Amino acid sequence: MNITAFQVVVYLSFLFLIWYFIGSYLNQRQSHQIIRWIQGGLGILGEGISVRWLSISGFQILVEGPLPPFKGMAFMVILEPRSMLLAWLFHRLMGRKGLLSIRGNLLREPNLEFEVFDPQNRIGKEALQTVTQENWLSQELENTSFVLAFQQGNHQERLHRLSSIFQPWVPHLLRISIRKNFPHLLASFSLSELKKKKAEDLFSFLKELGGLVQE
Repeated sequence: MNITAFQVVVYLSFLFLIWYFIGSYLNQRQSHQIIRWIQGGLGILGEGISVRWLSISGFQILVEGPLPPFKGMAFMVILEPRSMLLAWLFHRLMGRKGLLSIRGNLLREPNLEFEVFDPQNRIGKEALQTVTQENWLSQELENTSFVLAFQQGNHQERLHRLSSIFQPWVPHLLRISIRKNFPHLLASFSLSELKKKKAEDLFSFLKELGGLVQE
């Protein structure tokens, strides 16, 4: 290896090392911001939280003392991999940003199953494949690219109400699934703009949704 190549390797190594510490710091700061954001609206869903760190870019929050209509609730937060320069650039090129995933179990089994998703994104494509295999009916949500998929049955009134309560969350939503099997609720949101909303509003929406599918 000549001197020029050696210097390039040293400079790149130094760059990646500095980037690692900066990215780790930024993710740590954002993690604590998200935890405080969730705590700000927690009174709607439960009495407290416990945090489990999975990596620099991910952590899980369990809701302690969940309130009706839920008997269990957990959040999974996946941040952009800012500490790894190449991985972060790849995620940016693919349009992937931070993700908030929610799992909830209801006090009673829901009597309505449905999926809401955007078939144009990666998570939505997976949902589309699932409902197609299950031969569900589907309709587009008005003025959006989202699809509401559901089983056959006399659910039109509640489905219409569902369509209206989803509208404010379309800019942040990736997918919501309600199933009779555990977990009853699966929801995925993009973190990029979600924090501009109040956590109380998001949790009130989830509470309303949980109550509606148990009617």
